[in-house]
Amino acid sequence: EGLGVIEDLYVDPEARGVGLGEAMMDALLQWFTERKVAGVDAMALPGDRSTKNFFETAGFSARLLVMHHRMPG
Repeated sequence: EGLGVIEDLYVDPEARGVGLGEAMMDALLQWFTERKVAGVDAMALPGDRSTKNFFETAGFSARLLVMHHRMPG
């Protein structure tokens, strides 16, 4: 069993709110279903509440928080 990864999913701000993102997500999840993956991962940046909400509406849940420290220089 493999793991599906959604690396990019973008809807222009002027086209949001009419179901385009949901339609793309449905198509992606159908594609992953046909390939019998064990699960699908996607990333949402910290503080990007609308992206987090979008993925949660599609049935995703947060399962990992990656912490990062930028080194000087």
